[in-house]
Amino acid sequence: MTVHVSGMLASAKVVVDELQHLRKEETIHELFGAVVSKAKDFDLKPLSLPRKRIVPERFSGSGEAHSSSNIEYYYKIIFFSFLDALIGQMNDRFNKADLLKYSALESALISDSLSTEVVEIVRFYPEFKPDILRLELGIFHRKFSNVENLRGVTDILKHMTVDSLSFSHEISKLCRLLL
Repeated sequence: MTVHVSGMLASAKVVVDELQHLRKEETIHELFGAVVSKAKDFDLKPLSLPRKRIVPERFSGSGEAHSSSNIEYYYKIIFFSFLDALIGQMNDRFNKADLLKYSALESALISDSLSTEVVEIVRFYPEFKPDILRLELGIFHRKFSNVENLRGVTDILKHMTVDSLSFSHEISKLCRLLL
């Protein structure tokens, strides 16, 4: 199995979408019903609310502390808080600018086009020549049109002769950068 950044980002998006799908009233209701049913099937103690805590009056004033009166509502708050934290962490980890730049470089290597964003990223590295890279990618993809990922490009480069490799100098530099 070959893993590449664009595939990783797509997988992370699928996971986040699925987690957001779980964040619905119907989902928690179905899940809670399944948990109660399984608890009965396995002869477990039924779910119950935690005991009410009495908050010192100096913190709460004369009012009564909030407590849930419904077991499903109590666990819904915990479940939604968990989902929110998980979705936030996934978005923080997989929507970073550097990772998106890496993905853009990888997709430029796999496809035969250089977007203006990729050209700007490549210009950051003084050893790259974007115009030559654009030409090499066009030639490379006319000859090897079935390349699907970074591993495919590196495998092709490994099996090239030294003479052929000299015509793919910028592509091999980009591969080394991405590995």
